Amino acid sequence: MAECKSMDVALRVLRQRPYFVLVITVTVLLTWLYYTFSLRSAGENTTIFTRTYATPDFEISHFGAAFFYVGLGLDVLLASLTGVLLALAVACHRSRREMMTGSVGTGATLAIAIAGFG
Repeated sequence: MAECKSMDVALRVLRQRPYFVLVITVTVLLTWLYYTFSLRSAGENTTIFTRTYATPDFEISHFGAAFFYVGLGLDVLLASLTGVLLALAVACHRSRREMMTGSVGTGATLAIAIAGFG
């Protein structure tokens, strides 16, 4: 029963307009950032500072449409889950009831965001 109560609380928080706007904003910004990092192309020398980019046409012609669109879908999924975690962490922090949960949520959100760049 505790899981249902937690899910109800999370959904109630995410239905509030400021948190919904936060989720959408973070999702759009991180999707753009992840997509940009997905198109970096410098062969074996690719680093986080690489400024050489491939075009979507190059990716599709060399790796296939499925590879490109599944990668794009995963970028959107990762960005939206990060947005949800950030909104829940902000809500926990604002409520000041579960500070331990809020700090763990923030750590998990940062870990997911960092994993997206790997």
